Amino acid sequence: MKFEGNVNFFFDPTCPWTFVASQWIKQVSNEAMIPITYRPFSLAIKNKDADIPEPYRTNQLNGLPLLRMVIKLQQLGQGQSPLIGELYRQFAKSYHLDGDKATSAVEVGKSLGLSSEVTASHEDTELDSYIESEMSYALSFTGNDVGVPIIVVEDEFGTFGFFGPILHRRPDVEHSVKLFNALVDLAQIECFSELKRKRTNVDVGDHLVL
Repeated sequence: MKFEGNVNFFFDPTCPWTFVASQWIKQVSNEAMIPITYRPFSLAIKNKDADIPEPYRTNQLNGLPLLRMVIKLQQLGQGQSPLIGELYRQFAKSYHLDGDKATSAVEVGKSLGLSSEVTASHEDTELDSYIESEMSYALSFTGNDVGVPIIVVEDEFGTFGFFGPILHRRPDVEHSVKLFNALVDLAQIECFSELKRKRTNVDVGDHLVL
């Protein structure tokens, strides 16, 4: 199947499962020339009233500075800019692949040449309401009992979304494309809701998909 449309990939930069899925969708994009729009989703905000143990609570909070910078980029008209994907990818490389849980979104942004207006937004809590709006849009397709990744597809058949996929490692190129095509086909079946099987430990890999 040749896909013609756009993929919205909702991410929290601290989630390892989302990072693996981002590597998968990047591989699909490279192979099938599918555009990806990276959009913010905060597990810290979603779970603010939940009983989340440490270190998970602190880890989720570590994602907010980058997500605020993403909102600022959106407000500056760069919501579909490749910079957002690269900001996420370079942060994730340090955070997930190198294991540096103190990775600074500001320093990553500076290394990519982002303006001081964007990097300074990392502490602007007023931007959190815009993150919540993005989350509400994503959750309108999935229901509220999920986290990330969430994918919202826009193509000739309309707009539809789903939670996942949850991958414990990145598939090879052939299976990555097969999985994407299967998910798009399933998502277009209105009466279909859910499949699930047991998880295993997540393996984030050792390199970025370029």
